[in-house]
Amino acid sequence: MDGDVASYPARREPARGTPAEAAASARTVAAGCGSLGRDRAENLLRAAGKLAGYGIPTGLEPVPQVLLHPSVTERFTAHGPGLSGAARGRCAPA
Repeated sequence: MDGDVASYPARREPARGTPAEAAASARTVAAGCGSLGRDRAENLLRAAGKLAGYGIPTGLEPVPQVLLHPSVTERFTAHGPGLSGAARGRCAPA
């Protein structure tokens, strides 16, 4: 994989308003996924950053083992801010 693409998660600037702790957590998640294409890395970083931004203020530890736990992701898809109805429908558990 091209070095430029492989280093993308570490170089990506977080979205405006994303707390530094949430951005760092998103980078940790992306780093744990191995080689990703740029588009896939971008989507993962954005989603993981939103999830961390939701979890950190509620007192959750910003580590993948906590934020990616099924109970946290289900609560986020049901109640997290900034998700459209269509996104909630795609994310809802079966």
